[in-house]
Amino acid sequence: MNNIIPFQKELKFDTKVQEITSISLEREFHVEEEEIKGNLFVTGDYKSHEISANVIPFSFKIPFTIAIAQDLEKESIQLEIHDFAYEMKENDQIQVSIELELSGNVKAEVEESSNEMLELFEEPEYREKKDEILEVESQDEVIDKKEKIEENPVIVEEPDIILNQVSDENEYCTYHVHIVLDTDTIESICMKYQVSEDLIREYNHFTELSKGDKLIIPVSHE
Repeated sequence: MNNIIPFQKELKFDTKVQEITSISLEREFHVEEEEIKGNLFVTGDYKSHEISANVIPFSFKIPFTIAIAQDLEKESIQLEIHDFAYEMKENDQIQVSIELELSGNVKAEVEESSNEMLELFEEPEYREKKDEILEVESQDEVIDKKEKIEENPVIVEEPDIILNQVSDENEYCTYHVHIVLDTDTIESICMKYQVSEDLIREYNHFTELSKGDKLIIPVSHE
């Protein structure tokens, strides 16, 4: 797991700042039960006057607290400086922008497998009750139902969108779904599928083709 944590802070100097001649950032931290506590140290030198040859050292301490997730392994936590920049705001202030990178390992969760769950429910008493339910119907009832099914067979019809019988000679018509592109015309689609415009219009209701339209195109197989 990696998270970028941003900080912004305005730092005020004791005197006017003409030029920052050097600046650096360090950090220290310690991990507690639910949070990380630490300090950022911004140090360096600056000139208070343009013509001055002397530089003045400065040091700022910025405390911080970061909440951490419960599923993060505390021993694996690392906190590094990801980015650091500064900007002059007033003649005696700068604004620092800091990004810290928090990384660590997520605790492995113990999950029960599906087989273990099945074994939990398949206790002997449960299996016996399940067998009793399955044996509710007697053999005579099963035979009686079978005879009724044979006397009144159920005919399952295929959906028209997939397969449609068009004659008694086992000829069928399959359907293509064509998505209209910018370059498509009704003529180019007819040529592509070797069908007539009338046939396309018979299965689709449109006045003009638009990009993204879906056309149902029947294609006969002899």
